[in-house]
Amino acid sequence: MKQTLIKKLKNFFSHILTLLGLLVLGLILALFFSQRGVQSPTKQGAPVTTPAPAFQAAKETPTPVVAATISPTATSEVIPVIITTFPTPTPAASPSPTPTFEPLSDKPIMGFVFKPPQEVPNTRRPDGFDIIQWLPDRSEEVLLRGAYTLETVNILTGMVRLFATVKDPGGIGEQPVWLSEAQGVAYFAWEAGQGKLFLGKEGAKTEILLPDAEPPLIPLGEEKGIATYSKNDKAMRGVLPNKQVAALPAVLSNLPHPSKPGPPGTFHRVAVQPNNDWVAYYNIEGFQLVNIKTGEIQVINLGGSAPTPLWAMEVKWSPDGQKLALIVTQGPPSISFSDLYILEWPTGILHKIDDAFPYITDIAWAPDSKHLLFEAVIDQKDGMDVNALYITDLSTPSNILPVPVPIEGLGSNFGGGLSWSTDGQTVLVKYANDLGVALYKIEVSLQ
Repeated sequence: MKQTLIKKLKNFFSHILTLLGLLVLGLILALFFSQRGVQSPTKQGAPVTTPAPAFQAAKETPTPVVAATISPTATSEVIPVIITTFPTPTPAASPSPTPTFEPLSDKPIMGFVFKPPQEVPNTRRPDGFDIIQWLPDRSEEVLLRGAYTLETVNILTGMVRLFATVKDPGGIGEQPVWLSEAQGVAYFAWEAGQGKLFLGKEGAKTEILLPDAEPPLIPLGEEKGIATYSKNDKAMRGVLPNKQVAALPAVLSNLPHPSKPGPPGTFHRVAVQPNNDWVAYYNIEGFQLVNIKTGEIQVINLGGSAPTPLWAMEVKWSPDGQKLALIVTQGPPSISFSDLYILEWPTGILHKIDDAFPYITDIAWAPDSKHLLFEAVIDQKDGMDVNALYITDLSTPSNILPVPVPIEGLGSNFGGGLSWSTDGQTVLVKYANDLGVALYKIEVSLQ
């Protein structure tokens, strides 16, 4: 009896130990599989990845949608604009020339030979400037808009001619226009918060053409005056250099205008076709082409979705008037990218040129209307963007090559820093360093 009891107790405790062992094993397995299901954000000893700065990060550009052109006739015709994207090119080597600009200078690049850049005398400005335009029928004199001045500079001699001065920095509006018939410059300036249209002549002799004006400023052709927006009339108005009323094409009377000043890009900008038929009229709210002679209006939708569609920051016509180069971005005021587009006109085919750069900051056409220079952000130094200069052949836009620039890089602002002379022999670039901003000329010859 006693032995039977002992045997039963042994069996009982044996079962208990077996159960405990199974419970422990189950707990271990549960912990093991629970750890397998949770992933640690970083491996032990592995470096932690931090976001790349803007100039290193890849661009993510919204896909454009099909644009449309709209005619203001009774039976509006809608013609689709075909949007294509060129293949993404192999990123070009960033230009990092030595102080002698070797090996890029004096070497053929896409059929051109670019000489080492040389500083144009009397152009160094602590507050910077913008290249506005070459004077008509001249390839040695260029109009510059400084922080306080409007002046022309002869790039061969450095001779400066002063046409306007203001007291406050930035007081001269964008896109002043040289008027050959008046041998002067039409420009906007603000006095006590009031916008006025001035005519500036050599020696800084100025006249008020319109006391209540606001951008844009649209040249109407030689001896035909200019069109601008009159706040009193709440409409576009034509003005001659002698202050007389100029005949205004009817289509300009109905162009949209902001009801009040807003963020950057609110005021409209213009780009006039070389033969003066079409005018690109654009701002952050839209892009359209206006034919001054026929009254036709073509509205171009660059893509994107509301409330932040894509918009054009800068537009330049090719010398033959058959293409427009556009710097396109999205959303104010701190943009996260800017891309290069080409609009063929009047076919309405819009190309996006893919590249490895986060920002395209300026553009300039070659006289052949086939090659395009552009500035792009390639680096950052002391918190500032470093720009480099590139050229592409639009027949093979995936081929992008660097052009020699000063070793410290170009300026970092958008627009106003790049121009190619009409005779094709000179490229002007705005160059910034610790001493200020200067104008550099690059002599160009055909290979």
